[in-house]
Amino acid sequence: MKHKNTITLRCNAAPAPETLHTPATALFVVPAAVSAVCGSSIRGTVRGGGHSGEPWFMTEALAQFAALHTRWLCGFSCHAFLLSVRRMPHIRLSAADLPAGATAPVHALLTSRTGSDSRHAFEYTVQMQLGARTVQGILLTGTLPYDDRFSADRLQKRYRELFAWLTRH
Repeated sequence: MKHKNTITLRCNAAPAPETLHTPATALFVVPAAVSAVCGSSIRGTVRGGGHSGEPWFMTEALAQFAALHTRWLCGFSCHAFLLSVRRMPHIRLSAADLPAGATAPVHALLTSRTGSDSRHAFEYTVQMQLGARTVQGILLTGTLPYDDRFSADRLQKRYRELFAWLTRH
């Protein structure tokens, strides 16, 4: 039985990594590059575009970096996703904060990791540098084993290719 307040989200398939730089795909993947990754953090940049002024853009960009780090930590062996937003300032970015084509530095620092064999939670302190202003929040990513809903054949390959493309420099 569906509840009145239930919302179902459906995601479109993400584009191949070689097409990620085109404006039409900017909606799907917002990281522009990964400059450093280690067991405790990931650093990189996001590129401004048509949606960089939207209120959700900053949270989406930071969540994508945190989930990418989670996938890398797990050897791309499971599905990673944004589990919750613990703290994130409500800031409406303007075009001046991140103009189209400009990049902004992003950092996700793993601050704790909990869970059992198949389900884990990873807490990140995330930040984005917008000119002289640093915006910081706390996000929680989760992992699930690949299954019928989250196909290992499709997703594992996709995120390995994405990671390779983002770290190509």
